[in-house]
Amino acid sequence: MDGRGFCGQSIEQQFKKFVYPMPGYSEIKMLYRYGGPSLGTMTEGNKMVKMFQSPKLDIVVTQDCWWHTETRFADIILPACTNLERNDIGEWERQGDT
Repeated sequence: MDGRGFCGQSIEQQFKKFVYPMPGYSEIKMLYRYGGPSLGTMTEGNKMVKMFQSPKLDIVVTQDCWWHTETRFADIILPACTNLERNDIGEWERQGDT
């Protein structure tokens, strides 16, 4: 298989080979996802759909404040709040925090 993440990496990293499951590790049985959609923004989305539908994946948990494409594949849907629903709106996104 190719690829290993994409955030903050070079284009070349998309072509690194890796083995699944990694030696000494078991296959993934649960997927927990939090945040916005990736199905409509990543290439080869059909592979993600097949992953969600795989009988090897026992449970999918998703947590988000909006209904996204992946939400329909979840076994458990947990709520999340937006920044406007937090206790202290003055601390929105922790501005200026270094």
